[in-house]
Amino acid sequence: MIPSWYTLVAKVRRAVWSGRPTPLSKAISFLTEEYDTAYFFWELVSTIEKLLLVGFFVLLDPGSVSQCLTGLIVSLCYLLFQLYASPFKSSFDDLLAALCNFALVILFLFSLLLHEQTLMELSGMSAFMGEALFARYSINSIGITFGLIASVFGSSAVVIVIVALQLRAAARQGVARW
Repeated sequence: MIPSWYTLVAKVRRAVWSGRPTPLSKAISFLTEEYDTAYFFWELVSTIEKLLLVGFFVLLDPGSVSQCLTGLIVSLCYLLFQLYASPFKSSFDDLLAALCNFALVILFLFSLLLHEQTLMELSGMSAFMGEALFARYSINSIGITFGLIASVFGSSAVVIVIVALQLRAAARQGVARW
């Protein structure tokens, strides 16, 4: 799928950059129209990130710390690229995408912390480290859980507010009618 998609994007790049649409560029405009002209290919980048996270990393030592850490690194890199590029025409869309990607990074971070704390508790590390050292370097599982829940609901609330603002702005412009 990715190679054929890349081929389509490569074939329409001149039409998109020049502003003179061809029948092919019109046919796949639903993939490119929300992005700035310089980043018309961003849907392909987004699909590759999703393919990595959902497709390939599922096969990478399932349930391990390395799987969670690799997901965190890829999500963080994609967030940084997305923040740098700001590929969308609308600044609301850039902000919404950044918040969604940030929520994904936080999800991986808290999952990694929860994974490590569970491993420490189940492996009996307190016997090897001593109670004082174990207490110093362990993380409260309940705190991690509440942090994860708060970050998910907080991100969701911010996204809802942004979407509501976008809908209100569209209604004022006469683009969206209810």
